[in-house]
Amino acid sequence: MNDLHWTPDTARLDSLELWAHNPKRMSKARAARLRENWKDLKQWQTLAVGPNGEVYDGHQRIKTLQAAGYAGDYEILVLRSSRPLTDAERERIIIEGTVGAVGVLDWDALAGWDASALQGYGLDAEALAEWNDAAANLASLLEAAAVEEDLPEETLAIKPKEMARVLVSIPVDEAANAREILDRLNSIPGIEILYSGN
Repeated sequence: MNDLHWTPDTARLDSLELWAHNPKRMSKARAARLRENWKDLKQWQTLAVGPNGEVYDGHQRIKTLQAAGYAGDYEILVLRSSRPLTDAERERIIIEGTVGAVGVLDWDALAGWDASALQGYGLDAEALAEWNDAAANLASLLEAAAVEEDLPEETLAIKPKEMARVLVSIPVDEAANAREILDRLNSIPGIEILYSGN
């Protein structure tokens, strides 16, 4: 669909519709940092919205502004699409705009920056915990995809009502308890459980 283009515009907060399937979230600490950033530096990032105000990028900024008491008539800068996006395009914007098509930090270059300032900007223990969690979840996703690629074609052709595939991530300190439950499930005819660790 190459009929898509984006036009700079403004939009009132109360004219924007958040997407219920947005997978991004923000902690209270990050929301507080965003409020401070907005207060000090004003809006330096535009939001991506559709022709009718459906939000494609900027959900957390909108929620944070609303929680901070910005009224519905408050106007923000947006890029408005020429047509509604498909769900696949929305998903692509969310993932590529977060990790797939953005720069990464050069830690050697950052070594000369003030460490306490970097932590104040968000390179802190919370970011490390989020990255570790994201890395573990991504590893599980990639592992599941690799297992599926290795399956014989007849296995992949199983009708959905005959078999369901479930990926479960369990904290390491709870693995022993979960293993007992999974072993009991594994004894049920027709159920097969594959274990792996990261």
